[in-house]
Amino acid sequence: MKTKQLISAATFSALLIASNSAFAGETKTQKQRDNDKAAATLSTMVIGGLAGGPVGAFIGAVTGSLAAEHADTKHQQQELTIAMNEVEEMKAQLEKDQQRVSAMEQKAAEKLEFQVLFTTGSDELSQTDLKRVNSVARYLNTNPELKVNLEGHADPRGTDEYNYVLSEERVKSVIKALEEKGIDRSRVTYSAYGSDLSTAYQGDLEAYALDRRVKIDVVMKTDNSVASSH
Repeated sequence: MKTKQLISAATFSALLIASNSAFAGETKTQKQRDNDKAAATLSTMVIGGLAGGPVGAFIGAVTGSLAAEHADTKHQQQELTIAMNEVEEMKAQLEKDQQRVSAMEQKAAEKLEFQVLFTTGSDELSQTDLKRVNSVARYLNTNPELKVNLEGHADPRGTDEYNYVLSEERVKSVIKALEEKGIDRSRVTYSAYGSDLSTAYQGDLEAYALDRRVKIDVVMKTDNSVASSH
């Protein structure tokens, strides 16, 4: 009976030390936790030895080791819980950041000077202007109530017929880029003006460069001020 009481005391002592170690948790260093292990093991070995000599010491050692491991496991669980909470906070922050970026993209699209420029005699979009058109497409994809109106222009060099065809081909290049990004053709209207609206003086190359453009207007679908679809 006395032996059983001492073994029970050893077990209680070890678990008490383990409990204190786990309660200290985050405030303890690794060295302090190692000391707690040693204390738990030593305590149970001493009492176990008193209870039953070598056999009691062995039982005490096992009991102390289990108690110390229990303390470490509980501490690790606490650390895991903290880490998981941090991950959830990071995910929530990331979602907020993504929403903020999306909102900034939409605002940027609203403020863009919606026009793309072309080189002389060309209807091919540059990489820079293609990115601008893609930005417009993203904005339209997230705002289905909007549509786009395009106006094609050319500089005054060349014949009127040539300039009309060239300005229309430039518009079609923009339409193709929009369609590739998922914009339905029904949401696009356009007009081709050739060089009719040019204000460049003869020989003004810088002004000519601004004439070679497609103007992009994003409007509500109910807006009747845009040109008819071609």
